Amino acid sequence: MKTLKDLTPEIEAKIPAYKKMAIEGVYDGKLYREFDVKKAEAAIEWNYKQIGLKAPIVLVAENPMEQQLMFNFLNTSKAKKITDLISKKADRQLIEEALIESVKSAPKYSKEDLNTLKTVNNSYLFTLNVYSNCYYAWFKFIKEEFNLPLTVEKEFEECFKLQRESGVYSCIFSEEVAVVCKYPKKIFQESEGQFRLHNVEGQAVEWGSVTGIQFDCYYIMGRNLDKELFFKLKNKQYTVADFASESDEEIKSACISYMQETEGDGYLVHFFKDNLKQVDTYVDKKSEEYLEGTTQGMNVGVYDLFKGSINSVDIAYVRCYCPSTDRMFFLGVSSEHTKAKDAIASLYRVPRKLKDHIKEINRQGERFSTTFTDEGTKALKSMSEEEVKDLISIGGNEYFSKMKYEY
Repeated sequence: MKTLKDLTPEIEAKIPAYKKMAIEGVYDGKLYREFDVKKAEAAIEWNYKQIGLKAPIVLVAENPMEQQLMFNFLNTSKAKKITDLISKKADRQLIEEALIESVKSAPKYSKEDLNTLKTVNNSYLFTLNVYSNCYYAWFKFIKEEFNLPLTVEKEFEECFKLQRESGVYSCIFSEEVAVVCKYPKKIFQESEGQFRLHNVEGQAVEWGSVTGIQFDCYYIMGRNLDKELFFKLKNKQYTVADFASESDEEIKSACISYMQETEGDGYLVHFFKDNLKQVDTYVDKKSEEYLEGTTQGMNVGVYDLFKGSINSVDIAYVRCYCPSTDRMFFLGVSSEHTKAKDAIASLYRVPRKLKDHIKEINRQGERFSTTFTDEGTKALKSMSEEEVKDLISIGGNEYFSKMKYEY
C-alpha cells in the first residue's frame, strides 16, 4: 500500500507543475475567451449519460448572479412562453435569447415570483465546475507519480478532458435545462505567488454579462468589500467615524491596507491624527524559536495604544500586526486603558472560575485557545452553562507571561 513515506523529494518537486496545470487559463481569462457552447454541451451530455438521462438544453450566463436569476426565472409565472419553447425542443439559441430578454426587461413580479428569484441553487458537481481542475490535477498526480492504475482510466481521462475543454465555471442542473456560467474575464491577485484576491483599482474578479446584471467582486487582501465601501475608499470619502462603526476587524484591516497601498503610511497617519493620539507602546520581544513561521519583521510583538474621541464619544484602539503576514490591525478596546499591554490583554476572556487555572494561551487572529491546569480542566467539565459564559479578562503581565504562540 502506498503511504506518505512514498512521497520522495523528487516527487514532491513535481507538485508545482500540477498546480500550474490546474489554474491555467483561469486568472488571465483564457478559459473565458475560448468558451465554446458546443464543447460545454458535450461535457454536460457525457455527465447526463452516466445517470441514464438525455442531454438537456444548455443556456449560457456570464456570471454567477446572472446564472441564478436565469435559472430561477424559468420557475416563475412569467416564464410560460419560454417553458413552452423548451417543451417543444426549440432551437437552443432561440430559447436563450428569449430568456435573456425576459430577465433584462425586469417585469413586475408577484411576491411569489420574487421569492422564487431569490432562491439559491447549489451548483456543484466535481466533474463539471471550477474545482474539477483541482480534483483532476491531484488525481492525476497521485495516479502518475505513485504509479497507481485506475480501473476507470478511460472514463477518468475522457470526463476531465471534456470538462477542461468545456470552459464551464459552474452549472445549475435540471432534467430539461442546464444553465452554465463562464469563467471570469480576469482575476487579480495580491502578488505573484499569492492567491488572495486583491485589486485597489477596481473589481478583483471581472465577470461578463449578457443580461446587464452585474456580479460585483471587490477584494482587498482577500477580504470582500461591498461596492459602496470600496468606492468610499477610492474616492477618499472614508472617515474615521466609518472605521469606528465597523464591527468586522478583517474589514477594518482591509481598509487600512487599501489606504497604505494607494496613499502610503503618511496618509494613514493623517487619517487618524485628528481623532487619535498614540499614548503608549508595548513591545513583546520573542525568541528566535517563537518567530518561526512568522514574517520575522520588526513589527512582530509591537502594540501601540491610541486614544481619542469621535462625535464626543471616547474611543481607543491598539495597533498591532499579524505575525504571519505583517498586516496591520486596529483593534477596538475600552477607553479606560492607559497601557497598551493591558489593553491588548483585555481582548482575551476566560470563565471567571478558571482565571487562576490558566496554563498557557495561544492566539490565531481574534481566536484564542487556552490550556488549563489539570485542576482547571477537571473544574471545566463540571461547570454550568452560566459559569462558562461568565467571562472576565486578565492583566497584561499575566497575559504575556502565559502567551506561548501567536500566528
